[in-house]
Amino acid sequence: EKKEPKEEEPKGVDEEEDANPEDVLDRILDGVCRPFKVRLEQALNASPSALVAYQLANLLDFYKETLGAIVGKDASLVATVEECRASAAQTFEDQISRRAAKLREKPTRPPDTLAPPEFVAEAIQLMRELLAARADMVSGDSNSADDAVTAVLEPCIEACERSADAIDKTTGSIDASREESAGLPNITPTPNITSTPPAHRTRWAKEAYLLNCLHAMAAALGEFPSASSARDSLTSRVASLADKIADDEAGRLLGMSGVAEVRELIALYQGQRTERGAMS
Repeated sequence: EKKEPKEEEPKGVDEEEDANPEDVLDRILDGVCRPFKVRLEQALNASPSALVAYQLANLLDFYKETLGAIVGKDASLVATVEECRASAAQTFEDQISRRAAKLREKPTRPPDTLAPPEFVAEAIQLMRELLAARADMVSGDSNSADDAVTAVLEPCIEACERSADAIDKTTGSIDASREESAGLPNITPTPNITSTPPAHRTRWAKEAYLLNCLHAMAAALGEFPSASSARDSLTSRVASLADKIADDEAGRLLGMSGVAEVRELIALYQGQRTERGAMS
């Protein structure tokens, strides 16, 4: 009785089944990497706004985390997405740097009413948009919102301070009033007062302008919990500047009324009594 030869099982049938699924997906998706990167570079080369670049960087960060959980963090597509995210983040930083350079290039003259200038309103609007965009994301670094706000905020504050300096340069009345209150002769050249806005001729015009700018920025961040550190920093600066104005004004009034001299004499007398008590 002849035995029928056994059919040999084809070799390699189970090779695909035994392969790591992540490796298989990595090979399948590898062809997507280059076209995806080229298209994104084209979009970034079109000079998108800072907001669009920031949104794109956050979106790519989300997809990097999502794809990494599916195909593995070492997959080529994940690496490509990370490269694109870094490019978008760099584009955002470049846009903010150009904005800051423009503010530093030519300080803006304060408005006649000492209200916050237009560039402060533009910075507030951009910060609101960035924070709103960050709030819509479900993943990513929690510090990215603070970093983005700081990148917009610091050049704006610096521009406000440089702009405030223009008040002292356009009118000598502020410095003159301070010199008179201190008992010093007025040696500041008197400008054409008629060309100077009335608000700019007040004693604390420069400080009032800065307070208006800082308070506007702090108030705008109040509705965003993620910007609490930036808001607290602004609030602290507002309080410090207000305290300085109050102390200087109190000293001026005390000096004009003669109370400051009496207070100094009283302090001197009390110090002498303390020394005598210690010696006895």
